[in-house]
Amino acid sequence: MKGSEQVAKRISERCLICQIARVRRVWVTPPSLGEKQKIVSVTCLTTGHTCWVRAGKEDLRTIIMVLKRIQLERGGLKELVVDSAFYFSTGKFSELCEEHLGASVEPLSVRSPFEGGRFEKLHDLGGRKMRVLLRSKAGRVADLSDEDLDMLLLEVCLLLNTRPTLSYHYDTDGTNRVITPDTLCWGYTRSCGGGFGYAGSAEPFRPPRDVAHVRHEFMEYHWRLLKEKALEAVQSKCPKGKRGFDLAIGAAVLVHAPTNRKLAFPWRIGQVIGMRGDHTVDVIFPGKQQRVTRENKFNLIPVLHDPENDCVDPVEDPMYDCNREVEVRPDRVGMGLRVKLRVRGKRGLHWYQAVVIREFKSGHVQVQWRDGSPDERLWLDFEDWELDDDVDKCETFRPA
Repeated sequence: MKGSEQVAKRISERCLICQIARVRRVWVTPPSLGEKQKIVSVTCLTTGHTCWVRAGKEDLRTIIMVLKRIQLERGGLKELVVDSAFYFSTGKFSELCEEHLGASVEPLSVRSPFEGGRFEKLHDLGGRKMRVLLRSKAGRVADLSDEDLDMLLLEVCLLLNTRPTLSYHYDTDGTNRVITPDTLCWGYTRSCGGGFGYAGSAEPFRPPRDVAHVRHEFMEYHWRLLKEKALEAVQSKCPKGKRGFDLAIGAAVLVHAPTNRKLAFPWRIGQVIGMRGDHTVDVIFPGKQQRVTRENKFNLIPVLHDPENDCVDPVEDPMYDCNREVEVRPDRVGMGLRVKLRVRGKRGLHWYQAVVIREFKSGHVQVQWRDGSPDERLWLDFEDWELDDDVDKCETFRPA
């Protein structure tokens, strides 16, 4: 029948069972560290030498200070190739780099994600090393003090910069030396413990001459070979046609939750009830427990939903449908309240002022925080809250 194929595809795209069966996570929203710990990595595109530094905040001023520190310790930073983070995309960042670093800024091409493959690979390798070094802490980076984290980053950078990249016969006596990022950057490879690089050898120690010779041969042959291999491998890691997605409060999502049952689908359905950062959101799961978890966007897949194909009548609407607004008045929209919450980075519970801007049939309310935090959905029956006496100063907003 003419047009039946398009109709079948449209129905299967919005079928929840079909979406769960074929859903796959792709690298469109990368995982990130927690809100407390941020790390800036700077990698030389020629030598592969990398430097990781802890950053107290993720803002423009902190990034400039970290880059200035790296330049004073390592030198270089003539041309910065940056990703599409919001603080890198502003004209102010380019002006500050020119003023404080004397460096120009070139953003990565959105249509060529493989341009950042070199440092993304180093992030993957460094994450593996950190996972091993943090076994005693069960992998919890947030439990480390600033001094311990700085020492951990130095160890990771040492492992990355002294790893064998390739071996090449370049000595006059025929010695086959291992080439590392340290060799390409400094002319020698650092060593901890009893060994001190080339110092124990009977041959003359000539870092300037050695590094010039190694870099010349590296750029003539090995750089081209590594680039060809990288281009072959990047095709499988960047699925064609896959792009990032934006989530809104109330959006239905599939949450990656692996089970110990081999044949069970590792996905659960939930709804976004709050935005916690650029990479994390709060998700509520259906059921009487109303369990709420904090999830990374990498573990979420949006669910396509067509209300016209629902098999539930409005009268038989489930109690926990937190997507339909209450049609009966009066409602609690405009009500000022104070909610007692525990916030990451602060000890104990604290009171926060908010205004109800939407109310849903399930009893959930969407609140707007007075301190400017992102809007959030709350189940007031399970929250410690009270009416705000300062109601007159609360600004109420209704969605369009």
